[in-house]
Amino acid sequence: MAEKAQLQVNDQVESQKAQQLAATESGSPWLASRLLVPHLTVVDVVESKRFYQEAFGFELRFEDRPGAESQHVEMNYLGELILMFVPEDVRGSDTRAPIDFMPPQQLTSYFYLYVDDVDQTFRNALDAGGTAITEPYDSAWGDRFAIIADPNGYHWGLAKSSKLSFD
Repeated sequence: MAEKAQLQVNDQVESQKAQQLAATESGSPWLASRLLVPHLTVVDVVESKRFYQEAFGFELRFEDRPGAESQHVEMNYLGELILMFVPEDVRGSDTRAPIDFMPPQQLTSYFYLYVDDVDQTFRNALDAGGTAITEPYDSAWGDRFAIIADPNGYHWGLAKSSKLSFD
């Protein structure tokens, strides 16, 4: 019975790999990601790129028009698409970053980001211009955890599980 279950898991993994490869080959690389990808509105595209790179180690994946005029940016984390963002009022919309209408300390929800070192990532985020919401601590659920607000007012829960490793 266990062997049959393992074969089913192997089949699912192979199917996912085939779908990912097909999506990449079709010219739609964003479909190759198996992640839920947030699409954010930011105050300043250049500043946001800098913050996400310095604070969390995100890497630029795509930018439609490099520089201040960019209207669509995609960033990777650990080789996967993690985040997309556009500037406020992009193409005449009324979209705003949270910092425009609520203080950074007003916690509503947050992105839960697993990192190798919560304390160092927390310091990096502060140095890059983030706001401390919850200092790093050892949580009841087993993660080392902290919350930071980025310069746009979005909240990021930084976590390191004793059960997870990125090595």
